[in-house]
Amino acid sequence: MKEHSKISRKKFIRRISAILLLPLVWLVNVTIERKIESEQKKNKILLPENIAEGITILDQIILIKTGSSIKVFSSRCTHLGCVINKIDNNEIVCPCHGSRFNEQGYPVNGPAAKRLEELAIQTDSKSGEKFVYA
Repeated sequence: MKEHSKISRKKFIRRISAILLLPLVWLVNVTIERKIESEQKKNKILLPENIAEGITILDQIILIKTGSSIKVFSSRCTHLGCVINKIDNNEIVCPCHGSRFNEQGYPVNGPAAKRLEELAIQTDSKSGEKFVYA
């Protein structure tokens, strides 16, 4: 008959911890891969050279120029993702459920409760063109 060797509590906990850690490492890896894929799927949108004062909607983005300051927001409503395509009384209006946003992208009338996603303006080092990813 073979004798069963006993393992210490400390060794047992180490082994169980290692086994339980493997799915966590896998999950983190999958999450990172998905984030990278989603970043790569974004479109590069060139900004026009002469941006008009006020609010301008260009398909996937909303440009807001106030003096020399320019902000760019995603045209997707933060409520359910509808594409915003309307400006009324200097407010950005979602056509789906009527959410209204001010010039800083903050909701002034619901159902949207979150600010529009502000996009970072980048400059091409060779051409000097300004662009965003949306």
